[in-house]
Amino acid sequence: MKPDWGDEFGAGNLIHRLRGQRHWNGAPVALACLRFLDLSDQVLFGQELYRVDLGGANLGGAIFVGAFLMSASLGHVNLERADLRHAHLEDAHIEGANLEGANLRDAHLEGANLKGANLRDANLEGANLQRAKLEDAMPPSLARNKKRMK
Repeated sequence: MKPDWGDEFGAGNLIHRLRGQRHWNGAPVALACLRFLDLSDQVLFGQELYRVDLGGANLGGAIFVGAFLMSASLGHVNLERADLRHAHLEDAHIEGANLEGANLRDAHLEGANLKGANLRDANLEGANLQRAKLEDAMPPSLARNKKRMK
C-alpha cells in the first residue's frame, strides 16, 4: 500500500525533517531502515541518505538528482525510470535492482555493487563506473563496454 504523501514533495519533506544533523556513524536511527517503503514518483532532490537501507523499496520514477546515497543498501529495489543524474552512489549496494530506463547520467557509481541489476535502456552517459561490480548485470554487453564510460 502506498502512503498518502500529499504531493510529490511529501516524502522528501518528511525525510528532511527526520534526518536532522548527520552523525559520524551514518544515518540517524529514524532513517536507518526505510526497507520496502513506496517512494515512487517522489521528489528526493539532493537528499542525504548516506548508508540508508532502502532494500526492497519502490523508488520507480523517483527524482534523486544530486542525492547522496553513498554506501546505501538498494538491493532488489525498483528504480525503474528513476532520475539519478549526478547522484552519489559510491560503494552503494544496488545488486539485483531494477534500473530499467533510469537516468544515471553523470552519476557517481565508483565501487557500487550492481551485480544482477537490470540496466536495460538506462542512461549511463558520463557515469563513473570505476571499480563497479557489473557481473550478471543486464544487458550482458554492459560489463564488456564498461571501459568506454568514465
